[in-house]
Amino acid sequence: MKTVRDACQLQPNALSIKLSDQVEQLDQLITAEGNGSAFFEKTHITHGMQDLMTEGIARLAGASSQAVFHLKQAMGGGKTHLLVGFGLLAKHPSLRARHCAGVAHSDAFVSADIAAFNGRNNPDHFFWGEIANQLGKGEQFRGFWTGGPKAPDERDWLKLFDGDSPILILLDEMPPYFHYLDTQKVGNGTVADIATRAFANLLTAAGKKRNVCAVVSDLAAAYETGAKLINRALEDARAELGRQERNITPVDLAANEIYEILRKRLFKSLPDKAEIADVADAFGRKLAEAAKAKTVSRGAEAISDEIAATYPFHPLLKNVIALFKENEQFKQTRGLIELASRLLKSVWERPANDVFLIGPQHFDLGIAEVRDKLTEISGMRDVIAKDLWDAQQSAHAQVIDLQTGKEAATQVGSLLFTASLSTAVNAVKGLTREEMVGCLVSPLREPSEFIAAFEQLDGIAWYIHHTPEGRYYFDRQENLTKLLEGLARDAPPNQVDELIQDRLKEMF
Repeated sequence: MKTVRDACQLQPNALSIKLSDQVEQLDQLITAEGNGSAFFEKTHITHGMQDLMTEGIARLAGASSQAVFHLKQAMGGGKTHLLVGFGLLAKHPSLRARHCAGVAHSDAFVSADIAAFNGRNNPDHFFWGEIANQLGKGEQFRGFWTGGPKAPDERDWLKLFDGDSPILILLDEMPPYFHYLDTQKVGNGTVADIATRAFANLLTAAGKKRNVCAVVSDLAAAYETGAKLINRALEDARAELGRQERNITPVDLAANEIYEILRKRLFKSLPDKAEIADVADAFGRKLAEAAKAKTVSRGAEAISDEIAATYPFHPLLKNVIALFKENEQFKQTRGLIELASRLLKSVWERPANDVFLIGPQHFDLGIAEVRDKLTEISGMRDVIAKDLWDAQQSAHAQVIDLQTGKEAATQVGSLLFTASLSTAVNAVKGLTREEMVGCLVSPLREPSEFIAAFEQLDGIAWYIHHTPEGRYYFDRQENLTKLLEGLARDAPPNQVDELIQDRLKEMF
């Protein structure tokens, strides 16, 4: 049975991916990706992308009544990546032949005319002028921006879409665009009112042309004003067309496709199925033993059945990520890829080559980039310094491991800390004792090591708390242990002596 370092080959940049490296610009990528082959080499086709491909291609072929697609997910959730992928497929028949095998109507047209607008831009001719220019008909719409903004009506859009060629309109990052236009006064309202009208007319016109498809991305829980204006335009179009837009989630972080994305972006090669099955069997046996000893729940044995789908990552990694994926500042897919890159760095730079499945317990807080990333998500720098890691090896987890000669407390601390990163109000945080052991069990380690280490850490840590339901988590608020230690340290010696004297008199 091979460790992940022996069995897997990394992509060249797998240990150093940064969030800024992954920020994609729709308008640049559509023209810069060449024939799209390089783009799809690093792309896993998610269920969301498959849905958009299937239904969007049918629309461009004139075989579907579904004209408007609405991508909804938090920032960094894969929306732009999906838009670029679909745009490239619509543009290149050779890509459709390779990646849309079996998709109906994929060979019904050669190439769609594409207009892509990124709402982070603010052209003087507005988004409708940009679309007209990209479709080669800018003169038709010149009157709608010279002398001030005016909204093209439905007939104007239908005239712009005239002809039999399929047309694809891709609109990305629109909430910040509408949010900005809402600050620009014109007449008795704002430019955003005009833009909302133009947007609604675009959608209704697209619905009335059989081979025009519009895909709009939305930033869930951000740019509230812009999002409301987008939804208002969608409602106007819905009332006119009598049907809903199709909502699509680009990446489902609760499903196993997050592992597919991580494997595609971070690994060049993985071991064959037989080697992965050996790892799954070894974990299955260890989990069965732990279940008999009642250190994990009976259902934990099923974890081994998921390893084939999640390798080289632990199946419970997604459960831990789900606890903080809704953090406002966490860029869901991009942030997850960067976080996984830090996790791989921790594993590949470990002194011991002993990791068979990668989990949150393997975060090495001694690596500055790892520490900074986890602190960025949670803001709990003090927690790390006192309970988990410091340069003098005086953090509580480090002291326990120095005394026992094992790395158990450090792994318990890293796992529990990762499960405590949520900053949402009333969020579920932390793990139960059984869940912790289910994550930590390894073919070469005994559950009793981790249980003993956790009990020691829980006894001396300053920032570990627990819920009435038995979930343990780290929090920036100090716990009772720290409070009592502080009171004892700061108590005047003469007062302590008096209390001891009085207590001894009572006892004897």
